[in-house]
Amino acid sequence: MSISRLSSFEYLGRMILLGRDPSGEYDVLAYAVTGRSPSSRARRLVMMDDGSLRTDVTQPEQLQQGNPKLLLYDCIRRCHDQWLVSNGMQTDLLYEAAVEERRKSRAVSPVSVLARAFHQPHWVEGHKPHSFIDLTMYEPDAPTYTPRISGVIGSRGAALTIAKRVHDQTVRSWFEVPLTAGHGCMISTYSGQNVPSGEAIPSFSGEPLALLMEQETPEQLAQDIHTALGPKEGPTFVSPGADFRVGVAVYYIHRESRTVSSSILNQSA
Repeated sequence: MSISRLSSFEYLGRMILLGRDPSGEYDVLAYAVTGRSPSSRARRLVMMDDGSLRTDVTQPEQLQQGNPKLLLYDCIRRCHDQWLVSNGMQTDLLYEAAVEERRKSRAVSPVSVLARAFHQPHWVEGHKPHSFIDLTMYEPDAPTYTPRISGVIGSRGAALTIAKRVHDQTVRSWFEVPLTAGHGCMISTYSGQNVPSGEAIPSFSGEPLALLMEQETPEQLAQDIHTALGPKEGPTFVSPGADFRVGVAVYYIHRESRTVSSSILNQSA
């Protein structure tokens, strides 16, 4: 199915897409953020000088109504020929794991990076006094308990993982992503089904969604994702007309040189 298929989902939360462009010359990494609450939408995506991507504040007073520890983080980082992506502070765990794996061998697989990053709990200080967050499990945002999604793409392939709450336990699923010209795989934090405020949003489940990668440039792909995630109309949607978009970032990584072309679309300046 094409990227436009995403328009059938009302609320995906955050999403990661890994794949390859139609020419087969570029590995593709896309990351998108949507949010229902004002604090979630009080952000934008910003690319740093080294090519890494992070969330930034657009309305500090709104952001403080949420949990900055879950809202501000590095989304994408690079370690040699690998690009690391996640929906939270676990991006830094991925980077540390990639560095450690690189010390053992120059031929580092995406699966080995993910396995090292999440092989044991990693606690950081939470937003409230005397609270702590384990970056290897789902987020502590009851009643939804947002899953943590992560991915790695490099010269030796690509892989995705999701950690979500099932019966008060963390269940992690791993997916190797085949890199084939014109194809990609996407996971998101939520299933796409929106619910009334106060109810738990259903988590993503099953295999990654297979999508056709027909866009020849990062600008085209960013625009198509941004459009597909836009407001929905109709009686089947919980919040018709609501615009949940925060930002979309797309990286096209040349398979030989590993140089990057990128595009970012933010809803707020």
